[in-house]
Amino acid sequence: MIHQAQGRYDEAVKMYQESMKIKEELGDRSGIAGTLGQTGRIYYMQKNYKEALRNFLLAFIIFNELKSPYKDLAAQDIMKLKEEIGEELFNKYYEEITNEQREESNN
Repeated sequence: MIHQAQGRYDEAVKMYQESMKIKEELGDRSGIAGTLGQTGRIYYMQKNYKEALRNFLLAFIIFNELKSPYKDLAAQDIMKLKEEIGEELFNKYYEEITNEQREESNN
């Protein structure tokens, strides 16, 4: 988070990816969702809106499954992104992401 606060986004993403590996090994689903949310915020700041949406959606799904109150924060991130990019682009990215997920699950 320090790299993120200092605007060193590439380094922050790298550190979050390392953190994600550890959380996956530990089975820490809440930690995974939190890391996805933080990474999504970096992508949002970099205007990489599709990747931001992908991360926010995954964070929301996990928090929702865990019945975590953080699902509300993830939902707010999604809505903020939608307001930023508009409904048309949001829907386009959403459709692309869900189609990619379907293809991955079919393989």
